[in-house]
Amino acid sequence: MTEISQPYGAERQRVFISYSQADRQRVTGLATLLEALEHDVFIDYRSIRSGTRWEEKLEEALQATDVLLVFWTRHAQQIALGASGV
Repeated sequence: MTEISQPYGAERQRVFISYSQADRQRVTGLATLLEALEHDVFIDYRSIRSGTRWEEKLEEALQATDVLLVFWTRHAQQIALGASGV
């Protein structure tokens, strides 16, 4: 198996991925690629253990992140619009 390394001068980043559960399959590939490039990736289903106070874990991860990736898709929009009552 070929080892992937970061480009010269690239720094390890803490990446938080925000997405709709309906898009989980799409973002999982990106998370895997970022991890292969040696970044620290926070993605809920991999980063939060069952029984953990997830609200606190999300807040901690957001406070510590270098990069926030928000996947704004049709699914995410439907959830947001439903939540706001629009």
